[in-house]
Amino acid sequence: MTISTSDDVLLSVVRRRAPAVPVVLAFVLGIVVDANVATVGWWGWAFSATALLFAGLMWWLCDSRLLTCSLLLVVVGVGAVRHHDIWFVGEPNDIRLFAQEEPRPARVIGTIAERPQLIRELDEGSSRPWASRERSVLVIECRKLRDGDQWLDVTGGVRVDVSGLASKLRIGDEVELLGRLSLPDRPRNVGEFDFAEFLRKQGIHAVLRCRSLDAVQFLKRPDDLVTQMQQQRIAAREHCEQLLRDKLSPDTSSVALALLLGSRGRMTSHQREAFVESGTMHVLAISGLNVAILAMFVGGVCRLFNLPRGMIVISILAFVGGYAAITEAGPPVVRAALLIFLSTLGWPWDRPTHANNLLAVTALGVLWWNPTDAFNTGTQLSFLAVAVILWLAARRSLHLEAMQIEAAKDALIATVKTEAELLAVKTEAELLKELNEKLPMSKSAWQQSRLAVAFTLRETTLVSFFVWLFTSVVIARQFHLVSLVGLLANIPMIPVATVTLCLGYSMLLVGFVSPAVAGWFAVPFEWSLRLMLWIVDVAAELSCGHRYVPTPPMWWLFGAIVFLTTLFWWIRGPLLRHLGWRAFWLWTALGLALSLWPREPGPLRVSVLSVGHGLSVLIESPSGRTLLYDAGMMGNARRATDIVQQTLWHRGHSRLDGLVLSHADADHINGAAGFIRTLPIGRIFVSPQFLDWTQPEVRQVLDSAKHCRVPVRLTWQDDLLPLGDGVRCRVLHPSANEMLSPDNANSIVLLIEYAGRRFLLTGDLERDGLLRLLNSPPQQCDVLLSPHHGSLGANTTDLARWARPNWLIVSADRRANLNTLRSRFGAETKVLSTAEHGAITFEIHADGRMTCETFRGAGSQTAREER
Repeated sequence: MTISTSDDVLLSVVRRRAPAVPVVLAFVLGIVVDANVATVGWWGWAFSATALLFAGLMWWLCDSRLLTCSLLLVVVGVGAVRHHDIWFVGEPNDIRLFAQEEPRPARVIGTIAERPQLIRELDEGSSRPWASRERSVLVIECRKLRDGDQWLDVTGGVRVDVSGLASKLRIGDEVELLGRLSLPDRPRNVGEFDFAEFLRKQGIHAVLRCRSLDAVQFLKRPDDLVTQMQQQRIAAREHCEQLLRDKLSPDTSSVALALLLGSRGRMTSHQREAFVESGTMHVLAISGLNVAILAMFVGGVCRLFNLPRGMIVISILAFVGGYAAITEAGPPVVRAALLIFLSTLGWPWDRPTHANNLLAVTALGVLWWNPTDAFNTGTQLSFLAVAVILWLAARRSLHLEAMQIEAAKDALIATVKTEAELLAVKTEAELLKELNEKLPMSKSAWQQSRLAVAFTLRETTLVSFFVWLFTSVVIARQFHLVSLVGLLANIPMIPVATVTLCLGYSMLLVGFVSPAVAGWFAVPFEWSLRLMLWIVDVAAELSCGHRYVPTPPMWWLFGAIVFLTTLFWWIRGPLLRHLGWRAFWLWTALGLALSLWPREPGPLRVSVLSVGHGLSVLIESPSGRTLLYDAGMMGNARRATDIVQQTLWHRGHSRLDGLVLSHADADHINGAAGFIRTLPIGRIFVSPQFLDWTQPEVRQVLDSAKHCRVPVRLTWQDDLLPLGDGVRCRVLHPSANEMLSPDNANSIVLLIEYAGRRFLLTGDLERDGLLRLLNSPPQQCDVLLSPHHGSLGANTTDLARWARPNWLIVSADRRANLNTLRSRFGAETKVLSTAEHGAITFEIHADGRMTCETFRGAGSQTAREER
C-alpha cells in the first residue's frame, strides 16, 4: 500500500466542496455587466426571472447540470440588480441635484455621519503660506438645504472641508453650515485619480467648502442609546491615540498610529514614500493581516489560561469586533472580521470549514453590502493575497499530513523484520517506543528548534514570493511601481510586524486599565518600531530595489492573471505545470520586450495639462523623446507631481529627456522636486535668473537634482534645446545677463517649430519681459500659451497682433476673462481653457496636419478639431 502525494491528489482536495465560489463569480459577473453595459433598471429583474423559470423547467426534467447553470444565471441577474440599485438609483431629493461644477453659496443642515478628521499639514514649503495649515474634514448626512426664504428637505452625503480644527464636534451632532457647494472634481487629465467616483462609492455626492469655523454652527447633540455608544467608541479611540503619542517618540508614534489605528495624518511624506518603495506599505494598512494577528494573539493568550474552545471563539470575536469599531470599521477590517467570524462558527462543534468556500462567502457578503468594491484595487489585492495564502496553507497541510502518514507506515514496516518478529507479542508501550524512535520527530530539542526556524523561513519566503507574484501585476497597473526589494524585505518584515503588532495590542489593552503599566510595554514596542523603520529605510534606499514603470497594456495584465490562476488552481501534472510556468515567463518577457521595442514615428504631441492655477506642458517628439515645460500648481505640489507622472506613465513613457523650468514661481515648479526622485531625467534647463536661493521651492528642486545626479544646465536667448526628429525648440527670452523685476518678466519663452507649425510657450511673461519680446520680430504662431494664466495685463492687444495665433490656451483654475480675451484676440483665434476643457493636446503630423483634442469636451469626454 502506498500513499500518493501527487499534485493531482492535492489539487482535487484543495478544490473540493466549494459551491460558493461559482456563486460569487456569477455575482461579480452581474456587477461587471451592469457597470459596463448601458442597460435599463429592470433588465436584471427580467433576466433573473427568465433564468429562474428555465431552472424550474430543468428541475422538472431532472437535468442537474443545466439546473446549476440556470441558478448561476439567476445570481448574475441579482448581482446586476444590486449594483444598479446602489450605483444608478438615487433619491428624488438628493443633494447632488442641487450642486453644480461651479461652487455656489449654500446653507445646509445635516448630521455628522463620521468622526471628524483633524488634519495638520506637517510638510514645509507650502505654496500658500497665507492659508491655514489646520483643517477639518466632516462627512454629513444632509437633511435641509436653504433655498431663498424656505428650507428644502434633501438627502445624501456631503464632504465638508473647513479651515481650522473642529475639535469639539462629535459624530451624531446636528450642525448648520455655510459655504460653497459643488460637485466633486472630475478628472481633467489622462490617468488622474477620479475623486468624484471615489466619494460616490462612499455615498458622498457633493462637496461643501467652509472658510472658517465660524461657518459651522452647532445645533444639538442627540442623547439616544446609539449616539452614546458612538461617543464611547470615539472616546476609546481617542484614548488609544493619546496613549501612543504620550508613550512613544514622535517618529515612531506617527507610524504606530498608522499601524494600529489606521491614522496616517502624522506620517511625513518621506515615511510614506519609504513604505511604498520598499514594498511594505501593506503593513500600515488596517487589513486582514492586522486582524489575523490580533485573532492569533487573543487565541494564544486564551490557550495559556486553558480556556475551553467556546470561550476562545467568543473572546476572539469580541476582541476583533471591538478592534473593528475602534478603527472606524473600514472595509478591509470588515472583510477580515467577517472571514474570521465565518471560520470560527464551526469550532465549538468540530465542524471543518473549507478555505475557498469561506473566502467566497466573505466576498459575497462584502459585495452585497457595496457592489462597487468589485472595482476597488484594495479589495482586489486583499482577496487575491488571502486566496494565495489560503491555497498555500492548504497545500502545506496536505503535504505534512501525507508525509506523516508515509513516515508512520515506513516506521511500522521497518519494525517487522522477520516472521518471528511478526509473531512475537509486544506490548502497546513497546510498539509506541519503537515507532517514536523511527519517526523523524524523534530529535533533540535543539534540532527541532532549528528545523522549526528553517521551516518558518521557508514558508514565509514562499508566501512572500507567491503573494508578490500575484499582486505585482495589479500594483504595476494601478500604482506604476514594481518593488523587487519588497520580495526580500517582507521576509524579515512579516515576523517583525507580527511581534510589533502583538506588543502594540498589549500596550493598548493594558492602557485601558493602567496607562502607567502600559509604559512597560512601550519600551519594547518602541524598539520593534525602530527595527521595522530600519528595514523599510534600507529597502527603500536601494536604487535597484524598485522601479516606477509605465502603465502595462490591459491585454498583458489580463493574460498574466489568467496564466497565474490556471497554474495555481487548474493545471494538473508536473509536465503541464512545467510548461505552464515556461509560458508565463515567456509572456512576461514578451511584455517587457514590447515596452522596449522602438516605437514607430508618430506626430509631434504638445499637451497643456490641467493643473489649476499653474502650468505644465508636455512635448513628445515623433520618436518618443520628451520635454516638460514647467511643473507646478498653486497650493498642491503633490497633486502637480501626480498629474505629470500619471500623464507620462499612461502615455507609455518611463523617463523625461528634458525639464524646462521657466522661472522661480511656486505655481510653476513646486511639483518638480517630487518626480525628480521617481522619473529618470536627462537634464534640467533653467535661466540664470532662476537661481534665487532665497526661495524654498528653488532649493528643493536643485537639492533633489543634486541628490539624484540630474545635470542642471543654464539656457538663455537663442539657445536650441535638443528634441530631434526635425523639431526645432528655440529660446526667445530671457537674455543671459539681464535681471528683470518681477520674476515673471524673466520667464523662459520657447518657440517650437515642426512641419510648418509653431507653438509659443510664454510662462508668466509680463511687464518688461513682455515688452522685450514684443520688440523682437513678430512670430506668427498656430498656438499661443496665454502668459500669466490669462491675466489681462499680460495678454495685451499688442501681443495679439504680434503673435496672431489660431489658438490661445489659458492654463488657470477659473473661467474668468475668457470673453475679454476673445474680444482682444479676435474671431480668428479660438480661446480654450484648461479649467473648462481639462488637458488640451495638439498633434502635428509630418504633412503639417494638426488636430486639437480636449480631455473634457462639451457633453463628452473627448472633443476633437482639425485644421
